[in-house]
Amino acid sequence: MHDVQVGADGKCMLPQAVKEDDKEHAQARRRLPFPYDFERIVDDFVFMCFFVGNDFLPHLPCMDIRDGAVDYLLLVYAKLLPSLGGYLTKPGGDVDLDKVDVILAEVGAVEESIFQRRVAKERENTMRDARRLTSGQRDQVMATVAKDSAVAVTTKRLKGGEGAAVATAEDDDDDGTKVLTPAERQEAKYQSMPVEVALKYRIQAKEEAKLDKLKAEIKDHVRLGEPGWKTRYYEDKLKADDIEIGTILSYVEGLCWVMRYYYTGVASWQWFYPFHYAPFASDLKNIDRFKVSFDVGQPFCPFEQLMGVFPADSRHAIPKPYQ
Repeated sequence: MHDVQVGADGKCMLPQAVKEDDKEHAQARRRLPFPYDFERIVDDFVFMCFFVGNDFLPHLPCMDIRDGAVDYLLLVYAKLLPSLGGYLTKPGGDVDLDKVDVILAEVGAVEESIFQRRVAKERENTMRDARRLTSGQRDQVMATVAKDSAVAVTTKRLKGGEGAAVATAEDDDDDGTKVLTPAERQEAKYQSMPVEVALKYRIQAKEEAKLDKLKAEIKDHVRLGEPGWKTRYYEDKLKADDIEIGTILSYVEGLCWVMRYYYTGVASWQWFYPFHYAPFASDLKNIDRFKVSFDVGQPFCPFEQLMGVFPADSRHAIPKPYQ
C-alpha cells in the first residue's frame, strides 16, 4: 500500500507510484476497443501463469520462470489484447479458448528459437563451470597434478636421465627422431611453460575431462533445439503415439480445471493430468475446437486423500484396512 504524503498546505498528495499507475491504466483504457476492467486483467494474468506451471499442471517446455517467462507472457498479452476483442477468462473461472489460442500461437512461433538460445547458454555455462573451481576442488586437482608430474619426471629419469629420453626402436620415426604420443606432447608443452601457467592449463584439462565423462554418463535423449527435437520429446517424455488425444486435450482440460478450481472450487474430483510433461506451445493450436466439460463426482474420503499423497513407508499412519 502506498503511503500518503501531506504537502505544506496540509493537503494530501498522491505518491508518484500511484500517479504512474493511473497513467498506465488511462493508456490501457484508450488502447482497448472494449471496456477496460482491471480485475479481468488480473484474472487473465493468473491464468497465463499456468503456462509457467503450478501444482496441477507442468509448465510448457519453452516457458521457464528462470528465463523470464512471466515477463514475456505479459508482453505478449499487452501486444495482443487489443486485437482479441475481449479477455482470456470470464467471471466464474471459465476460459475463452479461442482467445487463448491466439496467445499460444504467438508463443509457439518463438518456441524453437527459445530452445536454441538455451542450448547456446548451456554450452557457455559448461565452459564457465570448467574454469571455475572451488578451493577444495582446486587443492584436489593440484595434488593430482603434482602426483602426475612427479610420476612423469621419475619415469623420464628412469628411461634416460633428467631431461633426456631414450628412444627404443619402435619409438623412433624413420629419421631417428622419437615419436611422441599425444599425452607426451601435451606433457612436453606443460614442461616448457612457467609453473603457474602450466598449473592453470592442467587444472582446466582435468575439469574438462571430468565434464566429458559426466556428459557421457548422463544422456540428453531429447536435445531440445536440435533437429527432430519435437518427435524425440513426445517419444521420450510423454510416450504418446497420438499427440492430440494423449496430451493436448488433457492439457486444455487442465487449463480449464485449474482456473475453475481457483475461482469457484473443484470442477471434477476425478479429473487429473495424466502426464509428467506438457505438450509444446506450437502444438496447442485450434484448441477452441475442444468442448471441455466436467462431471463433479464425489470427493475422496480423508483416508483416501492420505493414501494419494503418502509414500508406502507411511502406511502405518492410516487404519489397517487401508494398508
